[in-house]
Amino acid sequence: MRALLWAGALTTLAACACDVPVIDPPPVQPVGSVRVDVSGSSATLVLVGLEQPLRAFEVDIDVDEGNASAVTPIADHDVVEAGLGGDQGGKAHFTVVVGDTRRLPLQDGPLVVLSIDEGATPVLSGAAGVDQQGVKRALTVVAP
Repeated sequence: MRALLWAGALTTLAACACDVPVIDPPPVQPVGSVRVDVSGSSATLVLVGLEQPLRAFEVDIDVDEGNASAVTPIADHDVVEAGLGGDQGGKAHFTVVVGDTRRLPLQDGPLVVLSIDEGATPVLSGAAGVDQQGVKRALTVVAP
């Protein structure tokens, strides 16, 4: 009887020892690029080569050798700028998020202007956009 129980237990354990195969999702291809054009104490974020207009855009910014104090939208888009301006002063690390409450698409071209310290250099990373189907897609950061 014990031998029968042991044989049944070993069969059950052997049947459950399977590893679930890991399936990697297909890589998400960038839908365009973003670059920063610096001129004196301002830096303009520019969308370039979009496959299609975006619903929203975000990018992480690190300002080398200074701070950013304000973000001004172009074309009346809505900006969430992680607390820049006001009594809080400038920041060296923040995220810019741009959208449009009127549901107007974000197109190629200048998007926002950052007010930065003279001689500062904004470095972009983690750029992404939400496409017209509502899918978050990566954007390539173009080096200045």
